[in-house]
Amino acid sequence: MKKLLLATSILAGTAGLAAAEITLSGDARMGFLDDFVYAPGADDDLGFTSRARVAFNFSGETDGGLSFGASFRADNSSNAANGKAGSVFLSGAFGKISMGDVDGAAVAAVGHVDGVGLTGLSDLNESAFIGNGGLADDDLTDLDSLATNFALTGDPSVLYEYTTGNIGLFVGVTNPGFESSFPFDGVTAETTDGVAWSIGANYSTDAYKFGIGYEDLDVDSTTTLGNLSADHLYLGADATFGAFTAKVRWGQASIDATGPTGLAIATAPTDFDQWSLSGTYAMDAISVTGFYADKQFDNAAGANVLSRESMGLGASYDLGGGASVVGGIVDSELQDGAGASVSDTAFDFGVSFSF
Repeated sequence: MKKLLLATSILAGTAGLAAAEITLSGDARMGFLDDFVYAPGADDDLGFTSRARVAFNFSGETDGGLSFGASFRADNSSNAANGKAGSVFLSGAFGKISMGDVDGAAVAAVGHVDGVGLTGLSDLNESAFIGNGGLADDDLTDLDSLATNFALTGDPSVLYEYTTGNIGLFVGVTNPGFESSFPFDGVTAETTDGVAWSIGANYSTDAYKFGIGYEDLDVDSTTTLGNLSADHLYLGADATFGAFTAKVRWGQASIDATGPTGLAIATAPTDFDQWSLSGTYAMDAISVTGFYADKQFDNAAGANVLSRESMGLGASYDLGGGASVVGGIVDSELQDGAGASVSDTAFDFGVSFSF
């Protein structure tokens, strides 16, 4: 990615600082989009999609060899000021510590399978996690079964990373001082505080990568509506054979809610299983990707409550200079425990740019 240098050697004369710099980077896109519409009778029309974003990137190094920096997008500048967007880091021989809107350890260690499309097409290739700041009750079901998105954890979060040889180690925790208030019964406000921690590790070679992550979530209420706890084990493996890369992910979570009937998760699923796989073929300027993802929720009796299956196919052609022609199509089906289902297909096509 090309970067525009705004300033170099800023604060170079300040004691304890060797050098610092600020750079700009950005991305943009324009094209066509026919997005998902699950509601019966709703319009499902082809339209235009475009956006342009700029990111600020700061970096520096102390006389003692410690690296430090920060980054945030211009459209998130107000939240970057309070740690809810962007990130700040400090790194050295001890590893790297990042704070802000950072991933949990399971995401950092294992990651997602590859996605498709100019816009991401709802990013249905991505797995669900409970160890990130900004988690909401809707994220636990991943199916938006509660119209109101009630926050369970918050940022700034912390992520610690340490790499030795082929091994990477990760530890993450969301803001322990987070509190949120929401009228579960529509009248009385219920204050909760939630915190999630996570650990992860991976092992990488030229052709293979294996990762594992574990997450734990605890949400406590201040009055009588009850508490929520969850844990999640997540595994992944990548393999590269010449121009072809295959990825597979699997996760299993147990969710226990006592009392808060306003939470979507309290009256529906208690166990969650997810798995996904992708294959990407990249040769010269052409890249082709396909993925499949499956998420299943079961209640305490073992009966399926909610499920989502998604599959996608996409391709891109690198025009050079940071421009690519990109397109994709994704089909997704939602189904409840009674067998009722609704499905839709989304697709997009256009040109993406990186600066």
